[in-house]
Amino acid sequence: MSLIQTLLSFTGALLILLTGVLIVCLSIYFVRKNPKRGFTIQGTFLLLFMFFQYCDEVDKVFLPTQSISSFSDLSEEVDWPLELYKVESGKEEFIEAVVAPGKLPTLIRLTSFRSGMPAYIFDIKGKLVDSTDDNLDDPRYQDKWYKPSYSPRQQITDNPFSPKSKK
Repeated sequence: MSLIQTLLSFTGALLILLTGVLIVCLSIYFVRKNPKRGFTIQGTFLLLFMFFQYCDEVDKVFLPTQSISSFSDLSEEVDWPLELYKVESGKEEFIEAVVAPGKLPTLIRLTSFRSGMPAYIFDIKGKLVDSTDDNLDDPRYQDKWYKPSYSPRQQITDNPFSPKSKK
């Protein structure tokens, strides 16, 4: 884990802790002022806090791991559906594998607060070239893989890395 990731995770934990302290303080204040309303507000804060914790855990499911170095590694590790696209960069062709949000369960789609999904770029041999946690919210990834061509991506229906397609 890099220093930035460590700081971000520490900052996130600190924000969660401070939010919890704020909820407790507000709950105590409202319970003393009006017990019936105070417990209602306390329960609402608790439910919201649990909902956002759940949403955070859902987002962690999609984060790519460091062990992925080829398409076969990705296929073995992930359980979610992927969409494959042909991407051109210069004169070379690459394959982009993106988590297919439309094929995910509705509860996961509704509770995942992301603009895009994890995406992986593989060369023709299936070796990982690039990846991102969020293909629609990563300017580096968009500038490198989406903006040079400005042409619509061509979706691939069959797996170009399967043994059948190499014959």
